[in-house]
Amino acid sequence: MLGSSAAKDAVSSLGLEISYDDGKTWQRDGLKEKQGAWQASLSAPSEATYVSIRVTAKQQNGGGVTQTVIRAFGLK
Repeated sequence: MLGSSAAKDAVSSLGLEISYDDGKTWQRDGLKEKQGAWQASLSAPSEATYVSIRVTAKQQNGGGVTQTVIRAFGLK
């Protein structure tokens, strides 16, 4: 199924949460939007080895989705 281009289905907000302990605790991260691209800055503690992410998108029509990825990527 393809997404809708109707204004009522547009994304109204986007949120990002980050965890450095496999999802035991979460902290909100500020997202910045520039010309349709979203960026986040991470401040991982020195002992962190993985980053887990949780993204929530809400729509104008009241719908939305939340996606969580535990150990989305590793840190060196």
